This record gives sequence, structure tokens and C-alpha cells, in this order.
Amino acid sequence: MTEHFITLSTTEPNNNVGIVKLRHADVNSQAIVAQIVENGQPKNFEGLQPFFCLMAQEITGQGVSEESVVSFDAKNGTLKYIASDNALQMVGRNEAYFSFRKQEDGKWIEQFSTRTFNYIVEKSIYSQPFKDSNYWWTFKELYRIFNKYIEDGKNSWEEFVNQNKEILESVDPGGKILSELLAARNGKPNLKTRIDDLENKTTAQLAEKVDISATNKFKGYFGTNFDMQMSKDWDQTYPISKFVTEIQQLKPYQLDGVFITVEIQPLREQRLAFEANTLTTNDLQFTTLPDLTSLAQLVNLCETESIPIMGLKIHNNWSNTQWAKFDKTIWFSKYRATIDQIIAIAPTEKIGVLNESDTIWRDSASEANIIDLMNYLKGTGKKVTLEGSWSPLTLSKPLQNAMDYFAIHAYPSLSSKRERTTFSDCLMGWSVSNMIDNLRKIKFTYPDKEIWITETGVQNLWEALRAPEDYYTPEDNTPSADNLVQTLYFDSMFQYFGSDELVSGVFMWYFDSNYSLLFEKMLRKYREGTFHA
Repeated sequence: MTEHFITLSTTEPNNNVGIVKLRHADVNSQAIVAQIVENGQPKNFEGLQPFFCLMAQEITGQGVSEESVVSFDAKNGTLKYIASDNALQMVGRNEAYFSFRKQEDGKWIEQFSTRTFNYIVEKSIYSQPFKDSNYWWTFKELYRIFNKYIEDGKNSWEEFVNQNKEILESVDPGGKILSELLAARNGKPNLKTRIDDLENKTTAQLAEKVDISATNKFKGYFGTNFDMQMSKDWDQTYPISKFVTEIQQLKPYQLDGVFITVEIQPLREQRLAFEANTLTTNDLQFTTLPDLTSLAQLVNLCETESIPIMGLKIHNNWSNTQWAKFDKTIWFSKYRATIDQIIAIAPTEKIGVLNESDTIWRDSASEANIIDLMNYLKGTGKKVTLEGSWSPLTLSKPLQNAMDYFAIHAYPSLSSKRERTTFSDCLMGWSVSNMIDNLRKIKFTYPDKEIWITETGVQNLWEALRAPEDYYTPEDNTPSADNLVQTLYFDSMFQYFGSDELVSGVFMWYFDSNYSLLFEKMLRKYREGTFHA
């Protein structure tokens, strides 16, 4: 077995491991033997389980993997990882590190990790397409094996039939059942394919024919959102007096609960240094906390007024690019320390991570970093999700599987003709008519995971509603509260939600005194189950 000896540090900025080259498809015959050090001394990791963590490829986002290491000497800080298929799947440069974790209550909780190191997976004949007559012997061998497989299968089947002829005849006289099963394929390659196709068509038809009469009362939770950030850079917190006023306005509406959004962003010193291209590792030392005092006041206010906090939404700064040339450990440790403080203040079992790229300070994170953060949050005992996807089934399987529940942002779309946007225009983005179909597909795929609409509504905060009277229905051009696009949108949405217990809760964004009458109307209809378009 080929062994590559490297030294990995938990404290030094870089790992000088030299060039490590592994051959693609050369599985279980190549090993990475690592000495783990801390401040230049062997690191004792007794009581911990080491994991080999392969990071996703920068361009494709593929290749993320983790495996427990079997061979190690914890006392002397050494381990031996034998490269598996997972480690060799991506030809070219790969990034990896070793994570050391402790098991508590059936969960693995990371205690520390090494710096990232690189290794190269070289091409093999199995990673190359063959052209013309290249590797013809391989094809001939495959053809021989294929024919042998067919012959062996035929002989085995004939032998099975002959040995069990009496039983088969008693179960299926004349082969009638077998003939009917074959006929039931109806032109499909097998019966399973036909059943799957039929199920998909039936789901779509049920979605179109669903009864949305006024008797379908929505049975889930109904509430709103409190966003603590007010500036365009998300680095200033609203005064607590704002939330005092809003909660007083909400009292008559008897909300089931609220979601609270917090931001974790760089401080002014970091932004200025970044813009001047003078950012250094020392700049990463600045604490990047939201206003935890205001958060604690808001939590106490909700508790005093008996408004349950249903969940947290954390706008993250877990980006790929902006800290790429620095040691990320400093930033990540600050980030995680902040999250620990937020969780300690806000008593909720649900945490949603938002991954947005609307400013240079909210660059989209890689899938590997998102999953890493979600796993860290799960280690706190919370239910965790990636917040905001309109259709979670379009995300990668690793992300879907990492979500404990689904948190959907269901905003209607506004056309370019803002002053005359109609109800039909509004439904272009997240069509109410096909929403139930999408939700059923999500529930069919993940029957044990809850679905929450954690943001919905047309909001003046985004200049979507310049003035309510600018938004009419196609049938009526008379300005009134009853024919607002938003009113019609929610009428239809709740009728669909009431037809099936798919959605656990709906939380509007953004509560504002200008829309108190509309909000009151929605709540009254919600309580009474009297929605009608």
C-alpha cells in the first residue's frame, strides 16, 4: 500500500504537505498518514473520533463527502486514512481536512479540525472516454461477461421453474396472473414505471381539481415576522420602541406566533478595509455581533405579551469569496460564537439559515459551507433548515436531506407595469393555482418533514406597493380594500391551504401600521375559515 506522510496543524495558518498524488479508481491501496499537531506539538485527541472531510469542488459544487477514520493513534496524534471511492471521485485538485468529534446523545459534535490541505487525483483509464479501438479488449471482456450473465440467468430461471412447477401451477394455473401482470405494463418497460407515471399524473390532477370552497378552513399557525435590521448594510438595529408599537397593534389580532430575523455582518472597519483593498487577518478579529441587548428586549416583550417565538432566521455571512485569501478559522469561530449567544437568548426550536447574495457582504455560500453551518446548528439540538427556497425539490439532494423542515418564501410576482399590476400579474411568480401541486410533491418526497411558509406578502418596504390604490383587479378599477391584489392573493392561498393539511404555518412579511386593516381582515378570515375570492 502506498502511504503519503503529512503533518497537519490545528493552529498554523497553512499546511505544508507537499504534493500528494492519488490515482483515480485505485481504491483501498493508497493511504494518507497524518501527524496532527497543535502549536508544533503532537495533538492528543483521545476520546474523539476523527473524520475525513472532502469539500465540494469550487466550480461544480460536487464531491462533498465525509468518512470516519478507522486507523488512528489518538494519544500520539496520528491517523491513517485509506482513500476510498469518495476521496477519489473528482479528478484534479481536491480540498480536505480532518474533523475530530465527540458523540453526545447520538449526535457527533465537532471539537476541533485541522487546516485545509490539498491533494491531486490523477486520471486513470476509467476516468477517460475511449475512442476508436482503444481498450477494445475491455469491451470484449464486458460483452463476454454480459452474455454469460444472460445465459446463467436463463438457466437459473428454467431450473427454478422446473423445480417449482407444481407450486407455480397451483398459484397461477395456466400462467393467467403472470400474463395479466405483463399486460398491466401497458407499453412501459416495467410495472413500477407505469405506476410512478400514473401517480405523478394523479397528483397533478388532484391539484387542479382540489375543492377550494369556503368550508376549507386553514388549520395551521398564522403570524408575522420581526426583522431587527434597518439599514441597507444590515448593520443597524431598529429601536425596541418600534416593536413595542407593533406588538400593541398586533394585540387585537391574536397571532399564533412570530419569526425573528437577525443579521451577522462585518463591522464598518472591515468594510472600509475591504473596499480599500487593505483587509488583513487582524481585521477579522473585530466582533461582528447583532444588537443582542435589543434581541433580549424583543424576546422579553414577546413573552410578556404571550406571543410565541416560532423560529429564528439568521442572515449569514458565510461566503466563499470575500475571505478566501485569509485563514477562515478566525471568522468562523466568531460567527459560531455569535450564533451560540443568539440561540441562548431566543427560546425556539427552529432555526433557518438564509443564503443570499444581494450585496458584497452577503455573498452566496457554497453548499459545503451551508451544510457545515447547518450541522453545527443541529449540534445545539435545534431543528434546522435552509430558509427561503420557493421550491426545495430543485436543490441538491444533500441540501434537501440536511433540512429538518422546509421554510418557503411564497411571494407573488409584480410585473414591470407597477402602477397597474393585476391579480393575474401577481400570480406569475408563485402561482396559487399550482402551489398545492408543488407542496404535495414535497410532502410525497419527504412525508415526515413539516412545510412552513415563513415569508409571504406584497410589501411596501421593497417599493412593491407604492400606494394600495394603485393595485386593481382585472374586473374592477375602483380602489378599495376588498380588491387589493394582496387581499385576493391571500384569499386564494388560504383556500388552497385549507383544502389539505400540508402547511404547518403561514407567516406574513412585513407587518406595518399602514396595512393594519388588511392584516385584521386576513386574520378574521383565517379564524373564521371564511376565505372567498
